[in-house]
Amino acid sequence: MAELLIELFSEEIPSRFQSEAAKNLERLFASELSRSNLAYDSTAFFYTPRRLTLVVSKVERLTSREVKEVRGPNVLAPEEAINGFKKTLGVTDSDLYRKVEKKGEFFFSRVERPTRPASDVISEILETTLPNFSWPKSMRWGSTSFKWVRPLHSILCILTDEDFFEIVPVEVNGIRSGDISYGHRFLSPEPFSVLNFEDYTKKLRKKYVILDAKTRKDKILNDAQNLVFARNMELIADDDLLDEIVGLVEWPVVLLGEVNKKFLSLPPEILKVVMKEHQRFFSVRNKATGFIESYLTVANIDPADNGQSIIQGNTRVLNARLSDAQFFWYNDITRIKVDGLSFFQKKLEAVTFHNQIGSQAERVSRIQYISLEIADSIGAPKTEVRVAASICKLDLVSEMVYEFPELQGVMGSYFAREAGLSEDIARASASHYSPLGPSDNVPTQPVEVCIALADKIDMLSNFFAINLKPTGSKDPFALRRAALGIVRISIENKLNISIKRLLSLGNKNADPLDLFNFLVDRARAYFIEKHFRLDILKACLSYEYSDLSFADIYTRILAISEFIKTDDSTDLIRAYKRAVNILNAEEKRDTTKYFQEPSEELFKEPDENSIYAKLLKTDKDIDKALEIGQLGVALEKLNSLRPAVDTFFENVQINSEDELTRRNRLCLLNKIKLLMHKVALFSEIEIES
Repeated sequence: MAELLIELFSEEIPSRFQSEAAKNLERLFASELSRSNLAYDSTAFFYTPRRLTLVVSKVERLTSREVKEVRGPNVLAPEEAINGFKKTLGVTDSDLYRKVEKKGEFFFSRVERPTRPASDVISEILETTLPNFSWPKSMRWGSTSFKWVRPLHSILCILTDEDFFEIVPVEVNGIRSGDISYGHRFLSPEPFSVLNFEDYTKKLRKKYVILDAKTRKDKILNDAQNLVFARNMELIADDDLLDEIVGLVEWPVVLLGEVNKKFLSLPPEILKVVMKEHQRFFSVRNKATGFIESYLTVANIDPADNGQSIIQGNTRVLNARLSDAQFFWYNDITRIKVDGLSFFQKKLEAVTFHNQIGSQAERVSRIQYISLEIADSIGAPKTEVRVAASICKLDLVSEMVYEFPELQGVMGSYFAREAGLSEDIARASASHYSPLGPSDNVPTQPVEVCIALADKIDMLSNFFAINLKPTGSKDPFALRRAALGIVRISIENKLNISIKRLLSLGNKNADPLDLFNFLVDRARAYFIEKHFRLDILKACLSYEYSDLSFADIYTRILAISEFIKTDDSTDLIRAYKRAVNILNAEEKRDTTKYFQEPSEELFKEPDENSIYAKLLKTDKDIDKALEIGQLGVALEKLNSLRPAVDTFFENVQINSEDELTRRNRLCLLNKIKLLMHKVALFSEIEIES
């Protein structure tokens, strides 16, 4: 067995592509190795800005011998089909034999795949895979059709063992493989030969390249924490920025710079956005003052002057950017002081949200209507909700947001404060876009909740009304995020607003069932992340329960998840399914539905009277329990039905010879089903048979 090392060395790969590309290379290569019957133990991938690396351990020197039985055409098939089968496999009549199967008699042949050297297989995989490797964006250079994310310079591909070394011959786009790699672009660019993976990593380290992305990440974070701690400062965490920078450097060196004091009066969000989006700097807060007074930058070289020249250059560029931001900020604030927020409201009328949906001003009007309706349901102060809705999009026409779109909402909150509005209204401007992702916090204050929900309901219903729904992985208007936001805001704030009610507040031209199913898909994904069973989710996330809120449905999922852990639950669900199966079979046979209320006058057995009385009492008890949200009590009441149901099945013949009696008993079964369905669709829940 040998170790396989592959390195694809190129110009700098965009940071956002590196990790996924390395994973895809590992996945594709491992899949092809298995398909080729070349055994191996494990794979590992690595990446830096200039290289994708794959190491495969304990690779066999030869592929496994394989004998496979291949089925051909039916023995009665035309001669042309049989000859085609023989030609495809490269066999003759003497290699064919017959076998009888369920669908007839067929020709078969055994095909043997001989062993092959590992290097031949690896070479073939790379020469096939690399020209077809998928990148989000790729480029061609020279006169060939070969595409790669950036110009590919070299391929390292070696098979090694203690007493064995082989360069696997690979040629792609005129580039031939070898045992050569390269160090850091500036600090040690010379080529060097490689013996194995251990030798490769050690030599890279000596040549100022840290191969492992996690090691680079840990170094950046540790060095940054040490720098700021020594100065009684605090690093403002930003995992996305950290991940991006890891993909920009092979030899990270963390440097600390200061923000010019004249910019410290700017809102901290402006400082953070300018430093992150334009300079890729981390923001550093002074613990004593609470202000962002410094920044961290990560260089990709080891500077001789401890980074002073780099800091000076970066500070000059940062000052220019912050000067622009300060100019826009003061312009917007001055405008508010002179003309108030009405200046922005007028400008909003000229901004098109979508050519089929209308202007931003029209959208604000719709958000105001929806949010006031929600305010009625959750007891939010309508005066503040009305004002908050009217100004929630005003910052979109400000100079600040025009230049820095990432600040939308945030700037609105500052503008609201400058206009003398309440803190609740100001926070609603900032938070109504939230949550922006699965881990983002949801709005919790009543005014914020109203505006955030209204914004998302308006988005969803209007785009669905014009049939611009997400397709596949494409979601240009972030409707999935909006739907998940509705689900999370409803659940995490325990809102008592039915799903049907929420959907009715949006565009009436949107199909409510279509919208419901879309929301339910997002809710299902949300609950799966919380590790709930899929069958329980199916039982609760049905249009039958669209009169419930998502918070109510969450409560049901929790209660049923606990209930099914008990032995009683299995017996109850089994009895329920027996009733439903009989009912469904008879309804299908009779092409009718037995939804009528059972007639006591048609009861002939004591157990019919007994179960009917039990059903009536349990029905009232369950309604009372559900009304006050006591799902555990409702499930206990359902479970109390089981003895009566079991006795009913033991002592009463459903399919009586008397047709009226039979129909009445089927109506009793339907009443059992409907009673159970008040809690969930128990037919979806899987139990051991």
